[in-house]
Order: sequence, then structure tokens, then C-alpha cells
Amino acid sequence: MLRFGNIGSQARPIMERLYGSLLVRAFLWSMSGGALSKIAILLTTLISVRALKPDDFALYAGLSATALLASICWDMGVSPVLTRELASGGLRLYDGLARAFVLRLQTLPVWIAVFTAGAWILARRVGVPAGAIVFFAVGSLLYGVSLLLFATLRGKMRFGYAELSIASGRFATALVSLGGLPSIGFFHGRVSFFAAAVLTGELVTLLTATFMVIGTRPAVPRNRSAENARERLTLAEARPFAANSIMVMAYNRFDVVIVALLSSTQQLALYAPASRLQDALQLIPGSIGTIGLPIFAQAWHHPDGAARVQATIRNLVIGGLLITIPVTIAALVFTPWLLATLMGPAYVGAALATRILTCSLLFTAISIPFISALYGSGHAWDATKVVVVTGLVALAGHLSLDWWLGATGGAIASVLRDPAAMVAAIVLARRAGLYGGSTTEPQIVTLAAV
Repeated sequence: MLRFGNIGSQARPIMERLYGSLLVRAFLWSMSGGALSKIAILLTTLISVRALKPDDFALYAGLSATALLASICWDMGVSPVLTRELASGGLRLYDGLARAFVLRLQTLPVWIAVFTAGAWILARRVGVPAGAIVFFAVGSLLYGVSLLLFATLRGKMRFGYAELSIASGRFATALVSLGGLPSIGFFHGRVSFFAAAVLTGELVTLLTATFMVIGTRPAVPRNRSAENARERLTLAEARPFAANSIMVMAYNRFDVVIVALLSSTQQLALYAPASRLQDALQLIPGSIGTIGLPIFAQAWHHPDGAARVQATIRNLVIGGLLITIPVTIAALVFTPWLLATLMGPAYVGAALATRILTCSLLFTAISIPFISALYGSGHAWDATKVVVVTGLVALAGHLSLDWWLGATGGAIASVLRDPAAMVAAIVLARRAGLYGGSTTEPQIVTLAAV
């Protein structure tokens, strides 16, 4: 006879081990922090939409995108390299930070070029207040510096501190933005005020992250030195990370443009909300990728590194599927209701495209651990090959399907890239000696092994 008491007594130690697992705790911190940040960003967006005229909101969104793009291009892949080297024990904390700031000075012309180009393009179409440009420029610089602090915290396995720093800044922006609501009436309709709110949030983020880094132990082997930092933390090491982030960002922003070019405005109206909802669901595999880089870097430099990496890949794949399978099923069932509730009845027609894009979660949950393992073990150029294959497959799908299937074709093209990425990542990881077994081992308790 099945005794429920025995099941409970057996489940308790498993749950205790899961709670004590670095993988589980890191994922929960990353997932919850990322969700809080997205909620704060959504609040800020809703506030600015209510407070600004459509043209002013478009200007605000354009400057926000320009500032973010400039910060990421300025980073040039240095932050993930800093995370990898700190996690592997290759750098002292402050030696690594000092070297990273030197590289920031070298790449400053990249930031100047990207931000200036974006602001100039916007200024050609509409009048841009000088104050708004200055506030967004300073905020972009602050965020570029904060990226190094986030990388430091993640490299020292302080995932919660990094996410707390980001979320605190996002909520600070939302709270300050409240002053622009018509019901409050302090700064209604002023783009410069909302730009100042963004700057305030980035300042809070930087100060919080700085405080968290100062409170982090810098202890690593004493034979590490600043000279070692110059050897291990270079722009050459950062190139594959920079190339990958730029390619991924380009596709995630230009898939909408491709659909608009090859189909109609009506089909674009159906594809755009589906694409944005897919971005929201990517919070789950994105969180796995965030924790994967430092954890794999640490595991790879252990004496039995290959075995640890293989076990970590298996655990992350199993854990990712345990989460994404029910989320995918729920999204498939409730998609029409979500679209009608969140966006209005006019967007229910986007249900088919949204359901198709939702299926990408399952493939991404499998591919992300393999890609993170490539990054963490020093095979970043192999990860670049995965990104290239992904982009080519997606582009071929769009060119083949968008013109006659519209939004549905765009969704199919976007999903096709994910199984391609999964296959490429698995093949390259096996060739690099990172994995040699099955990912379907049904031992959920192994999640607590790392």
C-alpha cells in the first residue's frame, strides 16, 4: 500500500538538497530578480505612455534604445570575460576591475560613435531637447560602468546582489517617473523629465552595485597579479562575446523589420505582439544563461572539470525542461486570453503566431546550457558559430515564408532557429569534450549535486 507519510519523509531531504544547490539558488535569484526588473520596466513604460504625447513617447523610446545600444557596444564583450575569469579564479577581484576600466577607456570612442549616431538620426526627424540627450547620455555611461560591476558580482557567484542592484535602479526610475503622470501634474508631457528619471535609476543602480562589490570578498590565490589580468582580460578575448551580443541584439530587433518588409502592415501588427511576448518568456532560459557562464567557468577549472561540466549541463537541461514544459503548455492554452487581457481584443488574431513562438522555449532550454558551457570553458568562438547558424536559418526561413504566410511565417522562421541552435550547440560541445552522454537521464535529484 502506498503510504503518503513515507513519500513526504523521502521528499524532504530532496527539497533540502535542492535548496542548498548553487544551481537552484542561482536560478531562483536570477529568475526572480529578472522578473522584478521587467515589472519595473513595464510600469515605467505604462507611465510614460500615459504622460507623453505619441510623438514624445516615440522620442523617449528611441533615446532609450540608443542609450542601451551604446552601452552594450561600449562593453565590447569585456563584462562576460571578466565574469568568466573571476569565476575560474584567474583574476583578483580588484585587479580584474581595474583592467576592465582601462579597457573601457580604450573603447570609449565606440560609445561616442553609437550614441551620437542614434541621437543624430532622431534629431533629424523631430526636435530633441538638449536636456533629454544629456540625461540619456550620462545614464548610458553609468549603465556601461554598472555592467562591469554586475559581471564582478556574478563572477563571485553573488547572483542575488547583481539582480538586486538592477531591480533597485529600475524601480527608482519607475518611482521618479510617477511625477510625470497627468494625475500628479508635476512634469506632465516633458521628455526631459522622463530622461532624468532614467538617469536617476542608473545612478541608483551604480551606487547599489558598487556597495555590493565592496562587500564582496576579493580572496583568490595570491600568485594572481595585475600582469595576469592584462594577459587574461583583453579585447581579443572579448571579441566573440561582443560579436555574439551584437548579432543576437540585431536579430531580436530586426525580425519585426523583416516581417514588415516581406509582408503587410496588418501581418506586422499580428507578429509584433507575439515577438514581444516571446521575449518575455525568454526570461527563463535567459536566467539559465546568466548563471551558466560563471558556474561553468568555475567547474571547468576544477581538477575533474570535464565531469563537472557534463553533470552541470545535464542538471541545467533537466531543470530547464521541468520549468519550461508546463509554462509552454499553459501559454499554448491561455494565449488568446492573455492577448485579450493584456493588449486588448484587437490582438487576439496574433494567437497563432504567439503559440508558434512559444514552442521555442523547449529548444532554448536545451541549447542554452550547452552554449553557456562553451562560453565558460574558453570555447567562445564555437558559441559564435552557433549564433551564426541560428541567424542564417532564421533569415532563410523569413525569406521563404514571410511573403506568403505573413505573421505565421515569421513565427515559424523564428522558431526554426532554435532547433538549429540546439543541434549546433550539442555537436560543438561534444567536439570540445564538454559532453558525451544523454541529457535525458531521469534523475531529478542530481540537480542538487552542484
